[in-house]
Amino acid sequence: MFSCIRSSFKSHQIFLKESSQSNLIPSLGQDVVETVVSDLNIKYRKRRFDPYTTLLMFVGQILDTGSSCQRAVTLFLIKLNLANEKLCSSATAAYCKAKKRLPIIFFEKISYYILGLCCENLPQEWLFKGSHVKVVDGSCFSLPDTKDNRASFPMKTSSSKFNGFPTTRAVFIFSLSTGAVINFILSSLWGKGTGETSGLMKMWKHFKPGDTLLGDALFGCYPVVASAMMRGIQVVTEIKKDMVEKLLHGRQDLLVTFTKPKRTPLCMSTEDYAKLPEGIKVRIITLLIAPRGYRVQKKYILTTYIDSSIVSLQDIAELYRQRWKAETNLRSLKEYMGMESMSCKSVDMIYKEFWTYIISYNLIRLQMIVTAQHLALLPDQISFTATKSFLEQYRNYTELMNGASSINWNILLIHLLSNNLVGKRPNRYEPRALKKREQTKYGYLTGSRLEAKTKLWKLH
Repeated sequence: MFSCIRSSFKSHQIFLKESSQSNLIPSLGQDVVETVVSDLNIKYRKRRFDPYTTLLMFVGQILDTGSSCQRAVTLFLIKLNLANEKLCSSATAAYCKAKKRLPIIFFEKISYYILGLCCENLPQEWLFKGSHVKVVDGSCFSLPDTKDNRASFPMKTSSSKFNGFPTTRAVFIFSLSTGAVINFILSSLWGKGTGETSGLMKMWKHFKPGDTLLGDALFGCYPVVASAMMRGIQVVTEIKKDMVEKLLHGRQDLLVTFTKPKRTPLCMSTEDYAKLPEGIKVRIITLLIAPRGYRVQKKYILTTYIDSSIVSLQDIAELYRQRWKAETNLRSLKEYMGMESMSCKSVDMIYKEFWTYIISYNLIRLQMIVTAQHLALLPDQISFTATKSFLEQYRNYTELMNGASSINWNILLIHLLSNNLVGKRPNRYEPRALKKREQTKYGYLTGSRLEAKTKLWKLH
C-alpha cells in the first residue's frame, strides 16, 4: 500500500489540479481570533502586537522548537520590512507584554475551536464500534526555577530548597483516532488530589455518553470505573494482578461483580463517592503476551463491554494495544515539540504556554487528519515530524512573502507526506539503554546561585 502511494505522485498532482478544494492546508484565520476576542469582550488598543499577531508569533515560537522571543520579534521585523511598513523596536518587551495582556481563556477558546475541526465528522472506520475512544495519560514537565513557580508547584519536602526545578504533573485526554489533545489539567507532584485519577475526575465534562475511556492500570479502580458507568461511558483499562487473579481460576473471559469499598478514595469527595452504586458488573479478560526475549506475561483487562457477542476478546485486546499511542503522543509533545521544559516564569504564563503548545500540536494533528483523508489513510500513518517541519516552513514563507509565492503548497504537501509514511511495526523491540554517554566537566549546584558566587568571590 505504501509503495503504491509513493509511486502515485503524478496522479495526486492531476487530482489536485482538477479538485474544487483550493487548499489542503488548514490555517488559523484572523476572523476566528476576532470572533473569540469579541465573545470574551477583550479590549485592546490598535498596536503592532494585536491579539492575532501575538498569537501567530507565539504559535510560531512553538513550531520552531527552541525559538526565543527575540527570534520571533526579528521575524516580525523582517515581515514589516518586506511589506515596506514602519519598523518597530527590536526589543522583546512589547511582545512579552502583549502575551501577558491576553487572558488564559483566550488561548483555551482557540484550542477548543481547532479541536472541533479535528474531531468533527470522523469516518466510522476511525471509531471503535461507533464509539469515540479517548485515552487518558499523564506526564511531568519541568518549570523555570522562580519563586512563583515554586509556590504553586512545590517540590518534595525532603528535597533541598535550592536543588532541582519545580515540576508539574499534566493529565491529558487524547483522541485515539486523531491523536488530538482534548483537554489537560495541571497539578503539583505532591499532596492530596494531585494524582492522575484526581485529574481525570475533574475532566468528565469532556466525555460524552457513548464514548470509551481507555487507560492503564492506574485507572482500573472502582471510583473511576463506577463514575464512568454512571455517565454512560464505556471503560477499557488494565487492572492489577492481585485484584483479579484469584477470581479467574484460569479462565480467560469472565464477568465479575465488584463491591464498593468502604473507604473514600483520595481522588473523590465524600459526597461524590456516596453517589456511586454499591456494586458494578464488569468483564475481566486475560491476555497472554510473549515479547521476544522474555517469558510469557499475563495482562488483565477490565472492560464494561459486557456482551462478548458484540465486542469480542480479540476486539478488546486490539483496542488496549492501541493505548500505547498515548505514550507516543506524549513523546511528540515533549521531545519533538520541546515541551519537556517550559520557559515562562510565572504561573499565569505557564498556563498560556501550555495552551499554545496544545494549539500548535492540534494544528499539526489537523494537517495530518486532512492529509490522511485525502490519501485514504489513517492519521497515525502520517509522520508527525514531517508534518511539523512542513507547517513551520509553510508559515515562514507565506508570512514573509505575503501570499506572493508561486509555490504550489498542495502538491508539495502531498509529495512530502506521502513519502514519509510511518511503517507498521507492531512487534518491534529495542534495548532500553543509551549508547551515548553524557560528559560534563561541571558539577551540580547544591545551594543557591548567590551562595556559589560568594564562595568564588572569596577564593579570589
